[in-house]
Amino acid sequence: MAMLSVPLVVVSCSFLVFQWLFHGVSPWLFSWLCPAFVHLPHTHRMEWNARTVSTVHALVVSHFSLYIFLFDEGINENPI
Repeated sequence: MAMLSVPLVVVSCSFLVFQWLFHGVSPWLFSWLCPAFVHLPHTHRMEWNARTVSTVHALVVSHFSLYIFLFDEGINENPI
């Protein structure tokens, strides 16, 4: 049961964090940085927020992958 709960917690937290980024952080940040963001049509703002969250997700995954590649001894010993 403990092995099932760890991935479930990670997935749930990841979902909540990225939803918070999509609905809260990205609109607030870009309306503050670029006042023209507020005047975009709703569909363009949603696309902008999706691209922002996608970029953040790519950065997080890239850092995890680079860390595993550089410091995981099991992967370095047998990369296949």
